[in-house]
Amino acid sequence: MYLRILALLILGFGFLSHPASAANLFECESCSDTDIRLKSKTLFSRADIGTYDLVFIDTMNRRFTEVTVTIQPSELDFSPSKNNNPYSTIVSAAIKPRNMQLQQDFNSIIDEIKEIPDLVDGKVRIPATGPYKNVYDSLIDDTGFQVYITDHLNRLESVKQQLTEVQMIGNILASNAQITLDGLLVSVSTKVLDSVKVVVEFSDGTTRAVQLKAGLLGKDLYIEYYPTQYAWDINKQIIPRSKIQARNYQGNISAGSYGSFSSWMTMLGLTMGGGGGGNSHCEFTFECDENHCESVARCL
Repeated sequence: MYLRILALLILGFGFLSHPASAANLFECESCSDTDIRLKSKTLFSRADIGTYDLVFIDTMNRRFTEVTVTIQPSELDFSPSKNNNPYSTIVSAAIKPRNMQLQQDFNSIIDEIKEIPDLVDGKVRIPATGPYKNVYDSLIDDTGFQVYITDHLNRLESVKQQLTEVQMIGNILASNAQITLDGLLVSVSTKVLDSVKVVVEFSDGTTRAVQLKAGLLGKDLYIEYYPTQYAWDINKQIIPRSKIQARNYQGNISAGSYGSFSSWMTMLGLTMGGGGGGNSHCEFTFECDENHCESVARCL
């Protein structure tokens, strides 16, 4: 979703801004000054006569480059190929001297966004009061869980504070460089937060690994969520994700997770209780010592 938003924000709804309006913002990864000048001239080869301000950002190499494109008439030309513009034009592009304050603010935005994954220390803890009490609930309703995890991350106080800091620096840079704040933040964040791996820990001790690809628009994170094949029970054994994987699985199940575990196994095509007739099935048993009892699920 945010990738579509990024295209609109960076290129603009009318593709190129008019002279004397806000600077156009473009991405250009690992571009030299020559590359930037050539790209600038190509992008504005059919623009109206006038002067245009451009900004090229290279997030991974931390380059913030300002360019002025000037389009001048060269001679009168009323040929149809000119699309009713009577002028042949000369397009020139000049890179402005590097503004160290803008560059410093750009670097600060990158650094602040990079800190967002560290705020959860690679682990997201789901509260017991939430709708997903265990990993099985999240596997059953994976689409709903994606919505929940996005909302949960945006509500974390540490993440909210960090996003506020990014917004503050971004506002200063966007104002001084005359570029759109949303376009800047979406562009930088989608590069920095391209692949964030976290472990989600549920209140019963079960866990699962997910990969997040995030973007920042306004004061919120927009997340594309990629479930991995790894989910673990309370004993850190891998939870079956298919009927074949469930064969010979044996693991401890917390008291509040019986129903969710049973529903997940049923979704995989197993029956609960006695199998009979050679059907794949799972059943619960209790193993006790002098201090306590544990429930154990065995699948055949």
